[in-house]
Amino acid sequence: MRPSQPEQPPSDGDSSPDDGPPPASSWSPHKERQPRSPGWLAVRIGAAILALGGILTGAFFLFHGGSPSASPSHPPPATSPAPSPRTAFAFPPTATNWVATRKRNYEAVRQAAAQVRATMSAFYDAAFMDPKSRQHGLAPEAWNGFASELRERAKADTDSLTLGQAGSTIDTLSVSAASLAVRVLLDPSGRPEAAIANVTFEASGTIAGGGPVKVSNQASFLLRPASGGTWLVVGYPRVKTDVQTPPPGVSPSATPSSSPSGASP
Repeated sequence: MRPSQPEQPPSDGDSSPDDGPPPASSWSPHKERQPRSPGWLAVRIGAAILALGGILTGAFFLFHGGSPSASPSHPPPATSPAPSPRTAFAFPPTATNWVATRKRNYEAVRQAAAQVRATMSAFYDAAFMDPKSRQHGLAPEAWNGFASELRERAKADTDSLTLGQAGSTIDTLSVSAASLAVRVLLDPSGRPEAAIANVTFEASGTIAGGGPVKVSNQASFLLRPASGGTWLVVGYPRVKTDVQTPPPGVSPSATPSSSPSGASP
């Protein structure tokens, strides 16, 4: 029987299960974490703020039309404001009286005078104050204030009832004086049967090229009621329009451009 070998003391490089846990290695997942500096926390907070800002920016452009457009290098050209609409001419409140054969009816007279005023205001606005009418002649509807049987006769008297051919030379025109006096004739039952409208109309302005112009119109119109409460012109026993456009060096009180005309049906 071989004698047993004497036990050797363990060397420094040997290990035994009974000697305790092995030393920790560098790759161990249970490596002890080092404490972090305050700067590391600030970096994390800054990154979170930047990420949140990106999300909010993307959501804004998603719901407001997509990505922002590049601003123009030059501002857009300035645009001039649209011209204000022209205010139509209207005679001031009329001086009204009436002739009653038996029964008076003030309310009917008042309504008749208002309709006469509307008819005459519309015609004088088209005949004198509308720039389109001055340049291109009166539109067909401008004669709607005349009874149908009188319209062709009135168109033939354009030079007396309106500016006539002189209108095409006028650049600007403003009313300096206008009056309308209405006399209403009542039938025996107190209903308006006819009306006489006496007109005085004056205006001044400039012609193309800058010279002065003066316009004067005086007229008497006979009107009768029509359907729908309107009143139409059935005669004009007296009407005259003067357009004064003096040549250079001559006073503007000199030159009538149209002669009086008294036409009636």
